[in-house]
Amino acid sequence: MLRSAKFHFICLLTIGLLALPVKSATDDQESTRFKRCWTASHSIHSAAGVSADDELAYFVDQSGKVIGVELATGRVAWTAEVGGKLLSELVVANGRAYAIAEPGDQAAKPVLRVLSTKTGLPLWNIELPRAGTYFLTGSEDDLAVVATMGTVWLLDTATGMIRWTVAAGGSVLTPPRIEGERLLIAFDKKRVDEFSLKTGEKIASAQVEGEPAFVGAGKSSAAVYSDERGNVHSIQMGGAKNWKFRAGGKVVYIRSVDGNVLLGSVDNFVYFMSIEYGNLLWKRRLPGRVANGVLIGPELAVFTVIGDKAAYILELDKGRLVDKVELTADDDFLMTPIRANGKYLIAATVNGLSAYSGTCAK
Repeated sequence: MLRSAKFHFICLLTIGLLALPVKSATDDQESTRFKRCWTASHSIHSAAGVSADDELAYFVDQSGKVIGVELATGRVAWTAEVGGKLLSELVVANGRAYAIAEPGDQAAKPVLRVLSTKTGLPLWNIELPRAGTYFLTGSEDDLAVVATMGTVWLLDTATGMIRWTVAAGGSVLTPPRIEGERLLIAFDKKRVDEFSLKTGEKIASAQVEGEPAFVGAGKSSAAVYSDERGNVHSIQMGGAKNWKFRAGGKVVYIRSVDGNVLLGSVDNFVYFMSIEYGNLLWKRRLPGRVANGVLIGPELAVFTVIGDKAAYILELDKGRLVDKVELTADDDFLMTPIRANGKYLIAATVNGLSAYSGTCAK
């Protein structure tokens, strides 16, 4: 009799858990926090991305010009030439804008161009070996330049001086990540390497399952990465596995957030997980496949969805939808992430550049 009652209780509990709804992106939206401040007509080079600081938004247009736009008004503050075919994203850090371009002269080497974000004037340039494409990732004092062929340069952002160079070996197919005092790089040969930012020394290396598609850091010496099949792994650099999680599709966004990790997947879900234990804190269904995501300060994140004219703003604490920004019927998001600077959201679209804020300037 006791066993029968226990069995019925388990069945009822299971049915109850299965009946719990998975919240969608329209279940609990609060009042609007962001409204459109302005839209400026530009032809944006999508592969270059969009960057922003406290004063300006930055992008490269289809003619190869770097353009700085005032966030408060949408007016062009300055323009500068990138100097050839773009071979990297445009990255802004520590008062400088960085981009690598290949001059039209076939004999000339690619050049890393560094511009002042205040004026657009060149500060310094450095020639680089040919490498197809490059990834740029920066911190306050350092800029890591990673060629797809596997060579890594760490530069002083103030002077352009090369602090160290490493030929890491293997092809780099996904952006590297600076986390604290270390640089994480994923290679095509199912390997993730960790380098010291100070010396360039390889601190640790780990063989991984599948080709790592994205890589981001967790606590201590842990690294979190995803493969092309939608598996998310946490490893201790050096070999030990911590945990494994399987999303329903390829993970296109990973970011560590105060001891947790935020994931966006083409299975239409955003996941928020503990880095240390791998337990799922919440998941949120969006109306379609996640295209891109970005953090808005310590409490919010915004995600775009393929084929959708809205970007969805989620609260990180519980995964609630708190707002969304929408494009006009004749516009679409480009395949480059929205940028946030704490006050404004900056979106690159087919029609140009749009800024959203809760407190638009008059």
